[in-house]
Amino acid sequence: MVSDRALYVSKCSGCHMLYSPEVRSGEQWRRDLDEMGDRANLSGADSAKILRYLTTMAGPTLSKAPRS
Repeated sequence: MVSDRALYVSKCSGCHMLYSPEVRSGEQWRRDLDEMGDRANLSGADSAKILRYLTTMAGPTLSKAPRS
């Protein structure tokens, strides 16, 4: 997992600030990587490693049920 984080730092910080994995759900990270991965010229393997790091560190998505 350490190398996945290092890859995230090296590949993503060149264009924008790094976001804490917890600020997005796993699904949001998937969409972001699909969009930004092409612009960053990420290989499929690098994209998968970065996504693994982000979704693992993001933790489970909590359901936002309305309060009664």
